[in-house]
Amino acid sequence: MTIRVVWPVLNLYKGDNQFVGISILSALLKKNGIGSEAVEAEDRAIARKLGDGRPTILAFSTPTIYARTYLDLNRRLKTRFSYLAVFGGPHPTYFPEMIREEGVDVICRGEGEETLLDLVDRAGKAASLRDVPNCWVKEGGEITQNPLRPLVDDLDSLPVPDHDIFNESIPARPWQALVVTSRGCPYGCTYCFNHVFRKLYRGTGSSCGAGASGTSWRSWTGSAGGAITGSSASSTTSSSFSRTGWRNSAADTAKESACRFPASSGPTTSPRRSPGS
Repeated sequence: MTIRVVWPVLNLYKGDNQFVGISILSALLKKNGIGSEAVEAEDRAIARKLGDGRPTILAFSTPTIYARTYLDLNRRLKTRFSYLAVFGGPHPTYFPEMIREEGVDVICRGEGEETLLDLVDRAGKAASLRDVPNCWVKEGGEITQNPLRPLVDDLDSLPVPDHDIFNESIPARPWQALVVTSRGCPYGCTYCFNHVFRKLYRGTGSSCGAGASGTSWRSWTGSAGGAITGSSASSTTSSSFSRTGWRNSAADTAKESACRFPASSGPTTSPRRSPGS
């Protein structure tokens, strides 16, 4: 029986949050013939899914504000069902020691596209997950910490985000919804995680545009309109996505400053880098 990925989402039925990380990962799974669906993050709804006995990865996309709720939910479900519990997103990226929590099988740090496909493939073959890049894995009571793979450099290789995963899971269409259209942010706000994310990926290889000096940001241009960039970047509108970028090095301090403190009083939008789950 083919393995599937189920995404527990807190307050899913409100329908007002369509998480871009889940949307992209779901589209990638479906493109590769893998089942992907969202479910309200509560015991009975998930139990109905798991009760059919189908091999399942429960994939928790976990901001810090949801971390304890998801960990407690997962711990309760693990006493009743057999499945692979994978935690990704901001909290596991910066606090990977959550792998030690009861019931957590895998945490994914950073971007999750290639990693999730790797996990699905191996789990479907009942193969070891011990050496999957980006992951900390708990097998047989032992924890393995794996290095990060390079960031996805070619955004055109990614499918259009799957918003149907949310629309099909709520009882009625909401009158409004929060939809993120960018992938990442160039800013370095002390209260946010982006500056730490850049440090995390520093030196991971040329495909992330980062040498020893740091990281780079790429922007997207959507088919519907204007470029999604920082105020000092340039880009070309196309029928899909096009990217421009600059390198975070001493030579580009002025550009980085322009991004953080735009001279224009008009709105700016953000480039591409942040965790995928």
